[in-house]
Amino acid sequence: MKKTVFIMAFFALIWACQKEVPMELTLEQRQNIAEEIRQFQYKWLNSMEVFNNETFSVFLSGMVPGDDEVWMGNPAMWLNELTFYPNNELINESWQPEIGNRSSTIFKIEKDYVAVVSPEYAVYVAIGTFAVTDAQGNNTGDIPMSSTSVMLKKNNEWKVLHWHNSWQND
Repeated sequence: MKKTVFIMAFFALIWACQKEVPMELTLEQRQNIAEEIRQFQYKWLNSMEVFNNETFSVFLSGMVPGDDEVWMGNPAMWLNELTFYPNNELINESWQPEIGNRSSTIFKIEKDYVAVVSPEYAVYVAIGTFAVTDAQGNNTGDIPMSSTSVMLKKNNEWKVLHWHNSWQND
């Protein structure tokens, strides 16, 4: 009897220590996550249609905070040429001159793709254009651009963990 209990306890211990197999997402789950991310991205980019302190704060709120525990330390949230900005406060401060001189930024997404890595992580890739209008009403016209966002779902909300935007200057 002791031998049987010992063998059962041994196998129960082995079974309890097994790693949980990650759940494979169904096509429908991937499509739903992709649509959530698209809707987030459209709303996030459209927050810049009127460019002022309030809407820039809305834009920044779409990013994971610099002190969030998903970061290992406190790396830059924003890189502009050779300057790192590790938090929303410094990003906001550096953009104040631009906020005073810009009235809008209009993004037009022509094509996008979402690679769903897991229920909590995905990569969003888009191509399209953006146009900037300054405070005097001068408009750049549509500038070709591409962008990539690494997305994180935390507290049931999608946020941008990393965003890269490239554009073509003539």
